[in-house]
Amino acid sequence: MARRWSWLVAAAFLAVTTPAWADDKDDFSLDDPEKTPAQKSAVPAPEEVPAAPEDDSGLLSDEQALQEERAPQEQFRESTDPYEDPKKGYFFLGASWRYLRMPSWALEWFLDSAPSVGTAGSFFGEFAYRKDGFQISANVGWMKWNFHGPFQIAGDPATDIEWLDTTWNLLMLTTTITWSTNFTNWMSLDYGLEAGVAMIFGNMIRTEAYPGANGNFQKCEMAGSPDPTYCALPINGAQVTNAADEEGEHYGVKANRGIANKGVPHAVPVIGPRLSLRFKPIHQVVLRIDVPLPVLPLGFVGGLAAQYGF
Repeated sequence: MARRWSWLVAAAFLAVTTPAWADDKDDFSLDDPEKTPAQKSAVPAPEEVPAAPEDDSGLLSDEQALQEERAPQEQFRESTDPYEDPKKGYFFLGASWRYLRMPSWALEWFLDSAPSVGTAGSFFGEFAYRKDGFQISANVGWMKWNFHGPFQIAGDPATDIEWLDTTWNLLMLTTTITWSTNFTNWMSLDYGLEAGVAMIFGNMIRTEAYPGANGNFQKCEMAGSPDPTYCALPINGAQVTNAADEEGEHYGVKANRGIANKGVPHAVPVIGPRLSLRFKPIHQVVLRIDVPLPVLPLGFVGGLAAQYGF
């Protein structure tokens, strides 16, 4: 009886202690025993997540390649760099000084005798548009053209020479079209054509002329003096001078205006080639030398110009 009782006591002891031992076994872990269950289940910090391997192949993704094509990297240039992008248009505003020279040999293509004439008193304003070396500009200027001397119209007798005192002012409106050959970013050769119209203002006084003692022609003082051969008397009964629109002898007569009145035209067309050396020391400044070339009907025209670009 005593042995049976001892077995019952042992079985009861095992029944009571077994659940506690099982719980202790379930809690067994190799983790830090000081960590709580919440800490053990927390998401690891970003620095603990292993980084994805980088693509060191050097190749761009499709999206990167497309982005490069849409926005190609442009070369950085200073604001004063004279370089002009051939895909962009540029505007220039400036002024020019021009001189005019008509040599006697050129006038004698149309006259039997004439002195060289010219003027240096002319200024122009310019507004230009330029793209990829092609430039078109509008020009407006005032040219003072005064000349004095003996002229002989083609076919007139040697004794029929008139002294012309001309005080002309020309309002010129022209357009210039040029192309360029670039030597560097700051120097080019421009070539093209200029055409427009010149409106003539002012007077021309006509007086008979005679050869002086030194052979140079001078104005006659009056009809019959000092050389009656050259300073001949008026014809058709005129007492002092023949009128401007009449044949004969003229003394201090103001020329008529208008071709229909056998006088000075109100306006003449202007056309001629353009050849220039163009210098651009900085992006905003252009300097130009216009090579003297024949411009009809004015003569040889050349000059200097300066422009500001924007």
